[in-house]
Amino acid sequence: MSSDSTIDSSDARIYFATTGSIPASGTDTSTITCVVPLTILPGTYYAGLYLDATVTAATSAADVTVTGSATLTAISAVVQGAPVTVGANGTFQVTSSIQNSGTAAGSTAYSIYLSTDATITAADTLVFSGTSGAIAPTGVETVSNSCNAPSAAGGPYYAGVYIAAGNAAATAAADVTVVDAVVPVAQSITVVGAPVSVASGQTFQVTRAIRNAGTLAGTVNYTVYLSSDATIDATDFAVFVGTTASIAPGATDTLTDTCYAAPQGGPYYAGLLVSGGSSAVTAAADVTVTRAPISSRRPSRSPAPRSG
Repeated sequence: MSSDSTIDSSDARIYFATTGSIPASGTDTSTITCVVPLTILPGTYYAGLYLDATVTAATSAADVTVTGSATLTAISAVVQGAPVTVGANGTFQVTSSIQNSGTAAGSTAYSIYLSTDATITAADTLVFSGTSGAIAPTGVETVSNSCNAPSAAGGPYYAGVYIAAGNAAATAAADVTVVDAVVPVAQSITVVGAPVSVASGQTFQVTRAIRNAGTLAGTVNYTVYLSSDATIDATDFAVFVGTTASIAPGATDTLTDTCYAAPQGGPYYAGLLVSGGSSAVTAAADVTVTRAPISSRRPSRSPAPRSG
């Protein structure tokens, strides 16, 4: 089934079978019973026959109407690691669950709010907005949402998932407290003169930028890594460790650091990881580390003592 007349493998499959043997120039015609998946949203659809990407056929019109309605209800909100204390403008995670008690698949827009009480309304502090996937009848969608804390200290707050007035669910306790804090953000990192090739143990330079998204001034600890992929974490090769000067709220500290290349290999991405977990990575694998040159100079020998 397809919402358009172009049939491909991404459309909803409603029947699968293998024909009997068809003679050359012959035709196999049969009537089959198809089952509409529960995840299909109400609407009108074309039916199509798909053999492979180059052999397809579709009905001349959208002849199949899927009926029914979805009834989507917010059933729970859970703050991960609760209770949590988060810096102003920082992030925290809320797991939301939405149930469909209707007769057809459906999706819905929803929001997550912070509230001083357990009644969640649109007048509370918005920290996340999203849209669910298509939820089948009787199904439940449970997802983790990354929420942005407000810019002012406060709390403790209840967190709640909100679909509409009277259709919301709050955490069992006031699990979120927002405090003034330094919130480091790894903004960018570039390799000076990229791409570069450097011998193991020798130096190259990177320019990194770290922003303070918090409400207090402070220093930030950070590490520069070399990585074989664009995902930077503490298992990569650390090539520089540093601490910024004090960064004012909303300001960015930009500096060029000298790094020691190791180990041999590459090409590597250069990455920046700051305290709190924020990271940035170069757009390309810009650093290749070669084997350190071996000295051809022979050690000098002391002359043998002369006898007699």
